Amino acid sequence: MSELSDSDIGKSGSSTPKKKRAMRHELARDEKKSRKQLFSRKWMEEDIFKRWLLPTEDPAKAKCKVCQLNLGTKRSDLLSHGKSQKHLKNMNLTQITRPITEIFQSSKQDKNLIIADIRFTLLAASHNFSFSSIDHVTDTCKLSFSDSKIAKNMQLRRTKCTSILKNVLASTIKEALCGELKNNSFSILVDESTDISNYRYLCILVRYIYENKIKTELLDLIPIKADEGSAKGLYSLFKKCLTDFNLSVNNIVGYCSDNASVMMGNKESFKTYLLNENHHIVVNGCVCHSAHLIAAAASQELPSNIEALLQNISNYFSRSPKRQSVLEEFQQFMRAAQLKIISPSKTRWLALSNCVERLIDQWDVLLEVFRVAAFEDKNQVGNMIFNEMQNPYVKAYLLFLKHVLPIFNSFNAMFQSSKVLVDKMYVESRRFVKILCVNFVKPSCYTSEVELDLLNVFDPNVLLPVEEINVGLNTMNLLKDCIKADNEQFKLKCLKFYQVAVAQAFKRLPTKDKFYKNITFVQPQNALNVNLKHDIDEICNTFKNKIDPVKAITEYNNIKIYFSEEEKESLTCDDVITFWTTLLDMKNFNDEHLFRNISIVALIILTLTHGNADVERVFSIMTDVKSKKRNRLSPDTLSDILRVKIDLATKNKCCTSYAISESHFQKFNQFMYQFKTKNEATRSTAPKENVCDTDTSDSD
Repeated sequence: MSELSDSDIGKSGSSTPKKKRAMRHELARDEKKSRKQLFSRKWMEEDIFKRWLLPTEDPAKAKCKVCQLNLGTKRSDLLSHGKSQKHLKNMNLTQITRPITEIFQSSKQDKNLIIADIRFTLLAASHNFSFSSIDHVTDTCKLSFSDSKIAKNMQLRRTKCTSILKNVLASTIKEALCGELKNNSFSILVDESTDISNYRYLCILVRYIYENKIKTELLDLIPIKADEGSAKGLYSLFKKCLTDFNLSVNNIVGYCSDNASVMMGNKESFKTYLLNENHHIVVNGCVCHSAHLIAAAASQELPSNIEALLQNISNYFSRSPKRQSVLEEFQQFMRAAQLKIISPSKTRWLALSNCVERLIDQWDVLLEVFRVAAFEDKNQVGNMIFNEMQNPYVKAYLLFLKHVLPIFNSFNAMFQSSKVLVDKMYVESRRFVKILCVNFVKPSCYTSEVELDLLNVFDPNVLLPVEEINVGLNTMNLLKDCIKADNEQFKLKCLKFYQVAVAQAFKRLPTKDKFYKNITFVQPQNALNVNLKHDIDEICNTFKNKIDPVKAITEYNNIKIYFSEEEKESLTCDDVITFWTTLLDMKNFNDEHLFRNISIVALIILTLTHGNADVERVFSIMTDVKSKKRNRLSPDTLSDILRVKIDLATKNKCCTSYAISESHFQKFNQFMYQFKTKNEATRSTAPKENVCDTDTSDSD
């Protein structure tokens, strides 16, 4: 028998050949060949592994991304690790987010799910929800509607909600606005304001005609840095905004702002920079702001203690529940209306009207309240107010204000409207002056148009006798028991009020401006009236960069004789925009436009603005959105929220009825997470003491 080699003799000492023992399954463990199992990428597709298993550079190793451990590649070892308590605990604590490419497969995306996400984003924007609350809204929907497939699959969180707002909703609105303004004439409304976090903003609105409708839309809300508050800085921001929207200054036909010097000054202002680039722009100061300035200037002629009394009475009750309770007791005892005392506005003098009316209505009650405060409670402030109220002329001045302030407020309220009123500025301004003149000027000096133009209210010859000056019926009844000499002094003070008010109205309102006098031709009944002539030469020359002035004047004259009486009656039934749009498209048998130039002039005039009330409304919305609890909203997020809210209001829709277009679906993809911050540097310029450290829900 031949000798066996060492390799044929096993470690067990058996002389049986290894091959034969292997066939008999008699090999020891260390004699068996072990095949190394390599990592298989197919495992990453299995439900038990795909949430945590990752490959490594070594094909014989695997990694758990939850536990941050390197593992062997034996499947049994991986299964054991997946069932371990440590791994299960880490899986519960760690939120595993699916990759964006997995979430957004546009071909497989559920359309109804997209609509749901957009609707909830609209809900958050329109009703001022914080973005952090969306996390709970989504979870609540899942719990409440567990049988709904859409609710079950919703993954809307604050980041996604912000992304939809910025890059789906607001982006679509911006693109639509750019398309509507392209090659279209428009007016701009500009103003600046400060929010609760001391960010300064430049708000720019555009007013234009699109599809036979006057539209006023937010162009942009731009944060202003500390070194950009000058006229040059503001205009630079405005020019950059036009560049971003691919718009030209040459398309601007009108400009309106408040009467601040930085906006409307004659030397260096936003207005001068704008006119240097396009001198055809029609500039309007805000009529509402002008009315406030007129009233404020006239009020300087009245004793200063009147306004101080209103403020003192308001302050006396405003922060004392005990005093308010005393007032309510007196109101009940004297059977007066249980109403609170209104605080006068520090910035809007015309807001005194409501305050004065409330004080007059509660006069007897307040007199008794302050009598008790002065003599029983020995309150010094109460004693001072009581002594003031004892003076009959204090009440007389308040009654005079109650008589005259509604004239200002009625005029002011008219021009706060968003309707087309630029063609009524001339007529209504002169009517406002006449209503004031009725009280102190001889009728023969203001009834005719010529006399009103020549009126000098400081000329004694045009004034009524002092005893005939109208200060209101209630005021006159109060003065019957007063000394005649004192009554005369009182009326002279009221006369000064009237004189300054009319003088300021002539200065600040277009009462003698021929441009505004002649633009009344845009009204259909005026344009078709053969007997009514308007001097439109200046108007046509103003817009000669848009039309041929000679042709426009000829077309204006032809309008009056071109139509029959039946056709005129039919045309005057249309609204003013439809009327001029119809004439714009009208052609003769040679396919030539009949009234194109004059129609363009009329439509441009209709885009001109009469006031800045729309901008003030935007600032009011901004105050509602960016409150104390949401004071960390970034400027670009705030701008996009306002854009969505204004678009909802313009279309007269709510979050449930707003139309979701194909453009929204196209933008709803993985790229909507790419934020483009307009001005990141502005965040660092805000004072830190105004930032609430506990609320991070609305920061981007």
